Amino acid sequence: MSAPLLAALPEDERAAFIDAGRLVVVQEDKDIVRQGEMPVGAMIVGTGRAEVIYLSENGLRLPVKVSEAGDDLGTAETIAGVPYAATCHVAANTALVVFTQAQMLELMTDVRCVQVLAAAACTAYMSHNQYCAADRALAVPQRIARYLLEIRDRSNMIYQNQSFLADATGSSRQTVNRVLGELRRREIIEVGKGTIHITSVPSLLAYADYKDADDNLA
Repeated sequence: MSAPLLAALPEDERAAFIDAGRLVVVQEDKDIVRQGEMPVGAMIVGTGRAEVIYLSENGLRLPVKVSEAGDDLGTAETIAGVPYAATCHVAANTALVVFTQAQMLELMTDVRCVQVLAAAACTAYMSHNQYCAADRALAVPQRIARYLLEIRDRSNMIYQNQSFLADATGSSRQTVNRVLGELRRREIIEVGKGTIHITSVPSLLAYADYKDADDNLA
């Protein structure tokens, strides 16, 4: 298994750590951990996909990222012994390898793993800062574009509809439809039933950065 968290370890040490974990196969779509609950352990996705979701104060379930094979979940919370910062919803037949707090603390005695975890935290901080800046400074079309980039999976798919995107970006469904229509006209995305496929990431990045956007769509 290729896991970024363990990338600095030699192959034999990486395999030994994975083998020491507990394999869990989730048979149906469901939340496996919930925001605010104390950790049951850290997890690495073996196969399938998991959606990390933030539960807002007004009850909205806002996807933060999609985790796929090799990605870790709940690592910082398990190590720190603090409640999960988000809810994790997995697709049916997703396989996870679960590790206890003791196992994670032992892993963190290796400075190579600490550096990997710190680098991942820096990336998360940068992403959060960019999202906050976009939320405060950008017009609605650019906010929608940035949110699409945030919640895409590795195949550049988003599994959300227009109503959800409107709630998540603080805009109207009509505005979201206009923006998506413009992006589709430019052949940047393809829209299906409950799905959006980003066909040109560079073009969407340019649109999100004001380099090629139409503010009149807001």
